[in-house]
Amino acid sequence: MNTLARFTSRINFFLLAILALGAVLRLWGIDFGLPYTLAPDEPTHFTIALRIFKTGNLNPGWLNYPSLMFYLNALALVPYFLIQHARGIWQTPADIPNPEIVTMGVGQLAAPSEFLLSRGLTALFGVASIFLIYKIGCEFGKGKSVGLIAALMLAVSPASVYNSHLIRPDTMAVFFALVSFFFAQKILDDPRPRNYVWAGIGAGLATACKYNMPLIGAAILAAHFLKFGRAGWRRKEIYFAIGAGALTLFAASPYILLDLPRFVHDFGFEIYAQGAGHAGFEGNTIPWYLNFLITTEGLIAIAALIQAARIVRA
Repeated sequence: MNTLARFTSRINFFLLAILALGAVLRLWGIDFGLPYTLAPDEPTHFTIALRIFKTGNLNPGWLNYPSLMFYLNALALVPYFLIQHARGIWQTPADIPNPEIVTMGVGQLAAPSEFLLSRGLTALFGVASIFLIYKIGCEFGKGKSVGLIAALMLAVSPASVYNSHLIRPDTMAVFFALVSFFFAQKILDDPRPRNYVWAGIGAGLATACKYNMPLIGAAILAAHFLKFGRAGWRRKEIYFAIGAGALTLFAASPYILLDLPRFVHDFGFEIYAQGAGHAGFEGNTIPWYLNFLITTEGLIAIAALIQAARIVRA
């Protein structure tokens, strides 16, 4: 085996080891609390997905979050139900029990395995994000070492590990945002329309998980105008990205348009809740997020800011 082959083999081993580490951290303790529910959002999110699966009605009836997370969890319930049906446990989807919600953060499950399914789906997106950040790092660093370091940092990230244990949209949103970023960075060297379209699709899917994810569009705009300068406004490619993103968002979360009054009400509530706080999270929203960033990702966040400043100055 020549030197290059040995080096490539070693890189692949390190990547597999990092992915395995990330998977272990995200699956370890994934049954926490069961059969009781401790995280306040999980029963609500799962109940919506279960109702969609049982009724076939794609309107979640709750638009505080976009709908893609609910659809993906409802889809995951298909093989889950078929297996349980084959075992003679349930005869129809109506037999799958809903979580019992006593009050916020307090509940109980008659079938804890249903939560393991949805938490496992979240963990899968978390592990996939590690691979994506590796690919992005390889592109940025023009080599495998940067990708491996980036993958390792995400694999052990406290915030990523924590959110990968929950039935929440955060981890899915990060995955699709990374998809968008991966194709956005390709625009710098290869500004073909397909990279714009895929970057837009990724941004649309990310936004269909969380409403604040249009921010990833800044990466697409940055790549476009770094490539074309002020003439970028006259280039049609950027409008491909915008169009693809908008169409994808409305396809993956259609009821933000089809049930507009509900969307306006629920989205307005989230704006107020995130700005002024809500039960268990009263006030001081911005200081709380800053403190969370510093205490969980401190050195990485500082290093990222320093590198961002270096790139801008260059």
